[in-house]
Amino acid sequence: MQRTSTSPENAVLLRKAIDDLDVSHLLKDVSVPTLILHSEGDLVAPISEARFMAARIADAKFISLKSANHQVMNQEAAWLHAVNELTAFLES
Repeated sequence: MQRTSTSPENAVLLRKAIDDLDVSHLLKDVSVPTLILHSEGDLVAPISEARFMAARIADAKFISLKSANHQVMNQEAAWLHAVNELTAFLES
């Protein structure tokens, strides 16, 4: 999807901007219900980063998804898992 939605130059600029952003010191201040869904095989953002966030947000719920995609696609089995987790989270 990224290859068709932006140029290689813009993809690099976006990646650099994201990589230079660090708000981890604010995670302790998050005081709303938080659900973190993350693909186990994500090559864009390591799952360790999602676990890091979940560990620093009070009462955050972390769900790992069996996918290699950064964004889970609706044809994957992980999609239904993500939808079910999100629905349960929103209904709680």
